[in-house]
Amino acid sequence: MSDKPMNDNVSDNSMTNRDAVGDRSAAVPLGGGASPYPYARNSGTYPAAQGGDGSPRAALRAPFSVSRRDYGFAAGLIAICVAVVFMGAFCGFHLGFTLSGLGLFAALSVYLKRPGVKTGPFACVCGGLAAATFAVFTLCADEQIKLFACAAVIGLSAVWFDALTGRTEEKGDFGLVQNLINHVAGNTFSRFGQTWRGLLFSGQRKTFGKALIGVLCAAPVAAAAVALLVKADGAFEAMTAALLENSFLLIVKIVLGVLAGVFVVSYAMGLRKTEPEAQKDPAPGKLDVTYAAAFTAVLCVCYCFYLFSQLAYFFDAFKGMLPEGYEISFSDYARQGFFELCWIAALNCAVVFAVLLLARPKNGRLHPALKGTCTFICLFTLVVIATAVAKMALYISEYGMTRLRVGTGVFMCLIVAVFVALTLRVFLPKVRVLRVALIGAACAVLLLGAGNYNAFIARYNDAHIYNDNPGVSAADELYELGPEGVPSLVKLTECGNPKVAERADKTLRDLRYDYYDYEYDFDSFNFNDREEPEFHYDEKIKGGFCWYSVPTAKAYAALDEYFAAHPDRVRKEVPTTVGATESVPEEDATR
Repeated sequence: MSDKPMNDNVSDNSMTNRDAVGDRSAAVPLGGGASPYPYARNSGTYPAAQGGDGSPRAALRAPFSVSRRDYGFAAGLIAICVAVVFMGAFCGFHLGFTLSGLGLFAALSVYLKRPGVKTGPFACVCGGLAAATFAVFTLCADEQIKLFACAAVIGLSAVWFDALTGRTEEKGDFGLVQNLINHVAGNTFSRFGQTWRGLLFSGQRKTFGKALIGVLCAAPVAAAAVALLVKADGAFEAMTAALLENSFLLIVKIVLGVLAGVFVVSYAMGLRKTEPEAQKDPAPGKLDVTYAAAFTAVLCVCYCFYLFSQLAYFFDAFKGMLPEGYEISFSDYARQGFFELCWIAALNCAVVFAVLLLARPKNGRLHPALKGTCTFICLFTLVVIATAVAKMALYISEYGMTRLRVGTGVFMCLIVAVFVALTLRVFLPKVRVLRVALIGAACAVLLLGAGNYNAFIARYNDAHIYNDNPGVSAADELYELGPEGVPSLVKLTECGNPKVAERADKTLRDLRYDYYDYEYDFDSFNFNDREEPEFHYDEKIKGGFCWYSVPTAKAYAALDEYFAAHPDRVRKEVPTTVGATESVPEEDATR
C-alpha cells in the first residue's frame, strides 16, 4: 500500500492553519532517513480562535495526517483486540490469549517500527521477554501469576515500542518510570482527539465520521423505543428475548473488543506520528554530604550491633539446624522476624536510593564517606536476605513447599538482584537500578509461570512429604494447587493411609463439577438417596482450542484415566479404633 496521505486537506481551512503554525513538513525524525509520516503538522496546533463572547478559546492540536496504511493498521488492530477479548478475556487467559496477544504484539511492532531507527540492547531484552511471557498463559494455570504476567507484558512492551519509534533511552534513575507514564498514558489519552479526528474527519472519511456520530447518538433513543415496543406487543417481546438470549454475549464481546481497540489505536498512532523528545539530564542532588553521611552512619552502627549479637544464629541457619538452646519448632524459627527483616530491606533500599539521588556529588561522583556507609548498608541487607533464604530452605525441607514459600523465595532473590545493582550504582553512576528491577521481575514471573511452579510444588511434596506418611490435609493442599495438583492427587488415592486415600477420592469426585458436563434433576433431589448427577466425561467444561493449557490438559488426562478405572463409588475400609475397621460411604469417610 502507498503511504501517501489520502487527502492533505485535514480540514476546510488547512492551508491557513499550516501557514499559521509554520510549514515544517520537511522535518526528519530521529534515527535518520526520511519518514513516510511528516511530524511537523502532528506537533502543530490550530491557531487560537475567539468564542462568542470574544474570549479566546484554547488552541486545538491539528489532527494527524493519515494514509491508507494507517487506516489498514487501525482496522487490523481493532480486529485483533476483538480477538483478544473473544479468545482471552472470555476463555480464561489460556492458549487463545497467548496467540491473540502475540498477534497484537507483532502487529504493533510492525506498525511502530520507523525506518533507520536502531534499538538498544536493553530494549531488545525487554521485547524478547515480553514475547516470551505470553507463553506463561499456556504453560501455567495460576491466576496470580497470570495477573503479574499481564503487568510484565505491558511494562516490557512499552519499553520495546518506545525504542521502535526512536525514543531515546531514559536518563537518570527515574527516567524509566517517567517514560512509561508519559508515553503510555500521554499517547493513549492526550493524543486521542488527534488520532480519531484524523481517522474519521479528514479526507474521504469525513462523511463516515459524521454518520458514526449520528449512529451513536441514536443508540439510547433506539433502546428506549425498543423497550416501549416490547411492552406493547407480545410477539415482538418474544422475538427480542430470543435475539438477546442468543446474541447478547456476542454483542458484549464485540463492544468490549472495539473499545479496547480504540485506545490501542490512539496509543499506536500517538507514538508513530509524534517526534521523539530528548530527555534532559537530571539535575544533580543538592543535599549536603554531612547530613547524608551522619544519617547513614547511625544506621551502620545499629546494624553492627545487630550483626555482633546474631553471628551464631546466622551460621546455624546456613548449617540447616536450630541454634543451640532454641526450644521452638522449625516453623517458628523460620518465621521469627522474617517479615521484620523484609521491612528492613525495603527501608534500606529507600535510604540508599534517596542518598544516591539527593546527595551533592563530588566531581560527578558520590562522596567517599557516603560510598562507605551505603556499601555497608547494602552488604548488611544482602547478609540478612541470605539468612532469610537459608531459614526458608530449612522450613521447606521439614514441611514441604507451598505457593507462599516458593513465591517468597523468588521475591527474596529479586531483592538480592536489586541490592547488587544498588551496590554497583554507588561506584558506577551509569548503572540503572530500575532497569535491573524491571528485568528481574519479568524473569521471576517467567520462571514461575513457564516453569509451572504449582506442578513443581506438587511433585516435590509428593516425593518428599506425602510419600512416607501423608497427613489428612494432603488432599486439600493438592486441591488448592489447581489443575497442576490433580495428577498428584490421583496418585494420593493409592497411598497406604485409607483415610487419606478416601479423602483424595472424594476430592477428585468433587472436581467433576468443575471439569465435566453433567445432568442433574435438582427438583427431585433427595438427601437420603444421595444420588449423584450423571456426568458426561467426553464433554469437557474447559475444553476447546482457546481454553487449552498444559496444566489443564494434564489434569483432564489424569481425571479421565482415574474415572475410567473407578466408574462406581468405592467403599473403603477406614480405621475407627485400634485394630478395627469399618466400611463407610465416601461422604462419611472424612467426618
